[in-house]
Amino acid sequence: LGIFSIVIPGGFLVGFSYIVFLHGWWVPVATPLIGLTLSALIVPHYKNYELSRIASVDGLTQIANRRHFDEQYEILWDGLKHSEKPISIIICDVDYFKLYNDSYGHQAGDKCLYQVAQAISKAIRSTDLVARYGGEEFIIVLTDLDINKAEQIAERIVSKIGNYIF
Repeated sequence: LGIFSIVIPGGFLVGFSYIVFLHGWWVPVATPLIGLTLSALIVPHYKNYELSRIASVDGLTQIANRRHFDEQYEILWDGLKHSEKPISIIICDVDYFKLYNDSYGHQAGDKCLYQVAQAISKAIRSTDLVARYGGEEFIIVLTDLDINKAEQIAERIVSKIGNYIF
């Protein structure tokens, strides 16, 4: 499919340019042909990247979704199991979220979940994994930390979320 997206339009471009040339016009062909070839090569890769991103990121919170978490957790577990390094899991649930959602509306509830997700993301290290686990549940995987440091991060998460006024 990729080769046909280059050959057919490219052939048309060259053929059309040749016919126009035979009638006394000079039409540069190289630049559009290079542009056509590059776009035909790049667009499918970009589409695959976008599909991969859509499949692994929660659309509302812009953090990893449950599917991505399940895949990454297997990889993390296997890697840490062999190295015998610690792994910590934090599961967060937004208390009384249904009441909040019913009282202030779904748009306010969506904004609340987004802000909670962003607060969690800011409280953890870049090497940690945060994902939306369920409706108003989040899961955080901390790798290679002792229990005291994991508790400190959990407290930092609570503190960051507490800074938001919903």
